[in-house]
Amino acid sequence: MNKQSMLEKFTFFHEASSSLQSEILAAAVERKLVPETVLYREGDRCEHVALVGWGSVRVFKTDSSGNEITLYHVQDGQPCLVNMLSIFLGRPAMANAVVEVSTDAAVIPAVHFRRWIESEPLVRSFVFEVMGQRLIDVMVLVEELAFHKTDHRLARLILERFSNNGRPLRVLEATHDELARELATAREVVSRLLKELERCGAVAIGRGYIELKDERVLRRLLESHDCLQSGKKAVCVTTVTD
Repeated sequence: MNKQSMLEKFTFFHEASSSLQSEILAAAVERKLVPETVLYREGDRCEHVALVGWGSVRVFKTDSSGNEITLYHVQDGQPCLVNMLSIFLGRPAMANAVVEVSTDAAVIPAVHFRRWIESEPLVRSFVFEVMGQRLIDVMVLVEELAFHKTDHRLARLILERFSNNGRPLRVLEATHDELARELATAREVVSRLLKELERCGAVAIGRGYIELKDERVLRRLLESHDCLQSGKKAVCVTTVTD
């Protein structure tokens, strides 16, 4: 993707005046980011805003023992809240960001973006909108961690991954470690729950992949107040604890 195509996905650009659009285009640089590229680490001061045109970036926190929890993903046509807050507030990044898949991004130096926030109401409104949306995402995450069982959260995550932003998949490339990091739980917990989902007929699991067999079983689990364990294959929602 060229940088104009990427920028057109963002309201602050496509609704801007022609002079501001020209200024943004002149400042932006196209970047093709390979998987595992580190955009920033917790404690870094962000010197650029990265606007994802296509791809996916994982934003996460790590504790002193190396355990991770995913805060959110930055995908097609999205900016990163932590990235923008670091620039807007002039403070170090509060999390880490790593590229998950081959990603095209438009990168803008912080000095330009900070000036537009101060002088352009359209850009300022865009930043506040991003803050509001990501705050909702983080509140949902807190609710999930506090009130929902791990098996329900795993079922929801699998369904979200298979939907793939409107491009349905039947086979998902994902390791048990990756899913455990997403859910802030142990790999062993994920492995056990996946085996239960396989026994229920919802998925088939292999080395590094999950195949969707019956979406209805996953949705039935989410609609129930029970947890995975033994029981009738059609429902498969009695009780299991972490």
